[in-house]
Amino acid sequence: MVANTKGLLIAGLLLSVIGAALFIISLALLPSVLNVATNNAIVDAVIVDSFKSQRYNDWAGQKSVDNYFKQYYYLWNLTNPNEVLNGKNCNFEKIGPFNYKYEWNNSKVSFSDDGNLINYIQSKSYKWIEGEDSLNPFTVSTTNFNPAYLGLLSTLSKNSITLGMTAEDLLYTLASAPQTKQFLNYLSSDNFTMIAYFYNGPKYFNQQFQLLLSTINNNLTTTPTIYFLEQWSNSTTIPTNGNSSLWDNMLISYGLDSPSGISLQSALEILNPMNQYSLLNSTIGISYWINAVFNGPNSNSYQILEQELGINQAQLTLVMIWWLKGFNDQYTMNQLLKQCEIESIELLGVCQFITTIPLGYKSICQFNITNLPWLEPIEIPIAMGTNLTISTNEAQINLFNDNADSLLTIQGLGLFAQQMTTNNFTQWNLTNDDAMTIIGYFLSYIPNTTGYSIKSVQSFYNTSGLIVTRTANEWLWDCQDDLLDYLGITDQQCSFQQNNTIFKPSTVYTGKKDLSLTNQYQQFQEQSTITIWNGTVNVTGFVENGQMAPLVQDNLPQTLTIFEENILRPLSLVHSSSSSVMGVSTQRYYLPNQSFPIDPVFNNSIDGFANLTGLFNGVPIYVSLWDMYGVPIEYSSLYINGLNQTYENAEIPLDLEPITGNTLYYNLKLQINLQIPSNANNLWFSSLGNWSNIFSPTNNSFGIFYPSLKIGQTATASTNDINLLKQQFKQIQTVKIAPVVVVSIFGGILLIAGLVMTIYGFRKIFYNNNQYNGYNIIN
Repeated sequence: MVANTKGLLIAGLLLSVIGAALFIISLALLPSVLNVATNNAIVDAVIVDSFKSQRYNDWAGQKSVDNYFKQYYYLWNLTNPNEVLNGKNCNFEKIGPFNYKYEWNNSKVSFSDDGNLINYIQSKSYKWIEGEDSLNPFTVSTTNFNPAYLGLLSTLSKNSITLGMTAEDLLYTLASAPQTKQFLNYLSSDNFTMIAYFYNGPKYFNQQFQLLLSTINNNLTTTPTIYFLEQWSNSTTIPTNGNSSLWDNMLISYGLDSPSGISLQSALEILNPMNQYSLLNSTIGISYWINAVFNGPNSNSYQILEQELGINQAQLTLVMIWWLKGFNDQYTMNQLLKQCEIESIELLGVCQFITTIPLGYKSICQFNITNLPWLEPIEIPIAMGTNLTISTNEAQINLFNDNADSLLTIQGLGLFAQQMTTNNFTQWNLTNDDAMTIIGYFLSYIPNTTGYSIKSVQSFYNTSGLIVTRTANEWLWDCQDDLLDYLGITDQQCSFQQNNTIFKPSTVYTGKKDLSLTNQYQQFQEQSTITIWNGTVNVTGFVENGQMAPLVQDNLPQTLTIFEENILRPLSLVHSSSSSVMGVSTQRYYLPNQSFPIDPVFNNSIDGFANLTGLFNGVPIYVSLWDMYGVPIEYSSLYINGLNQTYENAEIPLDLEPITGNTLYYNLKLQINLQIPSNANNLWFSSLGNWSNIFSPTNNSFGIFYPSLKIGQTATASTNDINLLKQQFKQIQTVKIAPVVVVSIFGGILLIAGLVMTIYGFRKIFYNNNQYNGYNIIN
């Protein structure tokens, strides 16, 4: 009994000690356990280092679907374009917003460096959001300066200065290339082939007619000529009199179910060269027939031929089909191929252009053809008064091909003109004499003597000139510039934005090895250093998807650096104060006012402007804060009416939740502006054009910057995401406190149990001792 009581006492003491120790340990370990539990929960919820990560789908694009990433635009509308063209200041008004939902998708994903790096290809899409306060971009139009045209002049000015001419004059000159392409397209068309048939056909018809006539015997009741005319007009089979092979394609009714019904008198008029309405008359008749074919049955020429030849519309059409598709395709075509030394009729136009052989050494302009816009000769021999020594085939292969050095493109013609300094034209296999003839044609005759290229360029100015009117959708995404298309320029944008774009691969740190690098670029679109600038610009900063480094609440960064993809440089936002988004505590950051200082590395020469001309193929684009806030007035509000240059309007805030590193709100606001230099009237605009009176400032050397559009990008976490974030915070609290509470409770239970057992055991021992002592005394 005594042994059991002592065991109870000892057990109770042990339990008490263990319980107390566990309780004390739980309290002592509370801070570190909480920290470890919190960090692990955050890391699991934020870091994407494998396809099995909690947030992989969000990172891959689902986050942009579930949340509202909004890109919105305000277009600047020029309200006084005619006054501006006459030297007045611009009046602008802001039109918008036009709201779009911005989504991304990351594909072809791979992980490396044990999950520390993630490589992917990103695509972006923008969808117009109907409703809210958004205007309809498909129906709302604005007027402003045309970036495509300004880019064209800006690019041409680099060469026009050395040539002693304006960029627009150089444009008129180089436009000789697409103008000549237009000539060749017409000369290579079926229309020209038909003209060549009408011109050459009578000669070869007469030859074939005389051969056939010689085989027709005189054992007839009529003359051979009358016999031929009767058979020509109405025989549906090969006649028995005459060489049968010579009758081939000499009968207009051959193979028909019934004869044409053309009378002998009409047949005689049609095939009498002396008749001015005859198919074989090469002076007046040829024009009637050509215009009748080109303009159809309702044309005056068609009706005149019907009346003068005594035939109806169906009979006239039958004669035309026979003439073009029957006789000439068999007889005249072969003769033209021989004369031009070509194997395909497709090169007949090139032959006419460099030799004039198909039209008997005459220009197409000498024929009275309606709707032909050219009044002056367009063929080189007639225009320049000299013949080229190259053949038709050589011209097609070396001069008028589909390569970059083709003389039918402004790039190829420009390259050709540059060789004038060296007189080396071996790239085109030309002699110097031929080269000088071609230079004279392209650089002088077409733009200056005829004015063809000047007129062609200016014909596009209403829709593609300096100032144009377009819908918001065209300004932003879907612009087709007719002048660029005509010039064959494909590497220059007409719209300011691109939709459904797929970019080159990028590599980002996941944060697995260093939380501070979470979601920061290692490479942006295969570049770790941006090479377009004048100096070293490293790719650094967070990706623009709203995720920053987590667990910074105890060591809050004073700056956040984001790599801004649109302007290809890091931008740093500065910490301002505490804030709150939908009940979640956040930290507010702002982009500083002077984020685009004068900096030769970025080609920035004016405070407040980011010069992006080098990024857009010469288009003089300058990015600023909204309304050119922070730009000196001599480059902004002094000449531009309608700007609201206040900090409240231009500020760029960002609210960071520092535990998870989530951006719960931001509003990035930038503005695109276009530059016209101060010396544009002397260097850009021709005296032959429409822009030479535009205002040019004298108090600065950079010109005027015209606002085009304001871009805003903002994101607000959805209510579901905010509630989820709050729930995660509660779970984190549960996760971090639960082990400690369990240990504390367990330790407390052990302590209490131990104390109870100790007290009970002590009391039993004390009672037993007193009992035995009393017995001894009694004894």
